[in-house]
Amino acid sequence: MMKKNIQFIAIVILLSFIVSIAVNVKAANNTLPEEDNYINLVPNGTAGMDWSLKEILSDITLSFSSFAGKVILLDFFGTWSGQCETFLNELRSVRAQFSSSELIMISLDTDPLKDDEATIEAFAEEQNMNWLIFIDTVGIQSYYDIEQIPSFYIFNGDQKVVYSGEVITSAEIIITEINKHIGGAQSNTNTGGVPITNFLASNWYWFVIGGIFFIIVVFVSVQRIRIVIHNKKVREQRTEERQRKYNKRYS
Repeated sequence: MMKKNIQFIAIVILLSFIVSIAVNVKAANNTLPEEDNYINLVPNGTAGMDWSLKEILSDITLSFSSFAGKVILLDFFGTWSGQCETFLNELRSVRAQFSSSELIMISLDTDPLKDDEATIEAFAEEQNMNWLIFIDTVGIQSYYDIEQIPSFYIFNGDQKVVYSGEVITSAEIIITEINKHIGGAQSNTNTGGVPITNFLASNWYWFVIGGIFFIIVVFVSVQRIRIVIHNKKVREQRTEERQRKYNKRYS
């Protein structure tokens, strides 16, 4: 029986080794680079620039830091850009999915020489831009390395960049990214670590291998216990047999 157990354990270990190699090769082959929507933009984890500007529609001065604790979408646009106008369709869909208490949406005009307040107000009314609008007069676009529009950033509650794009990104993608931070905005500190969901998704095969070895350990332990119980039973039977022989001889 011991020989069979050893053979079984050897086979399981060999299979585990083969599975681990196969899974690692498959994972490596299936690892595709994420869509690079921010080739020229600042990386995730970058702290947001604080600024104070007059909001175009309300004529009230607001600062970026006043939105701390909220998820923020910061859009860079120009009224003269056809691509920006196309991207506004996606932004309106995003705005419809979240309340103003969940998501702060900001559009920042990048060209104060072409777009004055009157032009922006008329454009905002025409495009139904029912969110905050400012004109960049303090170099915000330079801080975020904006080289083309439309471009945008998403910030978590700690006002750090968590996603960005400099192409016309679909509302579905943007909504998915925002939902990752809604509800935990104030405590979602970017420490440079990997989110636990991403960690599990990237390393699931190690949990499979660990589970296999756990089964092996349990199996070996059970077999060990069975052997101990068997040996004890054999010893007891032998003791009883010797006792019967003794009793028979001397009775």
